[in-house]
Amino acid sequence: MRLSFGILILLVTVGIASGGQILLNPDFESGVLTPWADGFSFGGNPWAITSTGCHSGSFCAENTGNVELKQTFDPIATTSITGVSFWALHPDPGVSALAYVFFYQGGGNDEFVVNTSGTGWSFFDVFAQLRSNDTLVGLSIYGNSAGI
Repeated sequence: MRLSFGILILLVTVGIASGGQILLNPDFESGVLTPWADGFSFGGNPWAITSTGCHSGSFCAENTGNVELKQTFDPIATTSITGVSFWALHPDPGVSALAYVFFYQGGGNDEFVVNTSGTGWSFFDVFAQLRSNDTLVGLSIYGNSAGI
């Protein structure tokens, strides 16, 4: 099955006095993937930046296949995080799910699978899935087939 998966925004906001963003290049508008990186591959092509079919802005990241897109960052207490959300697109109607993973200090992680709505862009607010009173050090996202 060809899996084409696009992601525009992967946004983690830190609740500090000045507001803030703990991710670097959270919307890919730098035109490069860095500091995002390919993680585990379940098959397919690596992630790449594209300017075609983006939700908003000039650039988004796209993957044809099923490869994890991951970013790690300095440890941040989950009690300091005020929001975690992203936009995602599955262009193929036969693919209706994606997974995201929170990575915690000490090696623990939590993985969640969510359904997308058809072939359009879907917004996901996943803040409620953060562990309370823990320390976040990274996150990732990847597409997968329905039912996985």
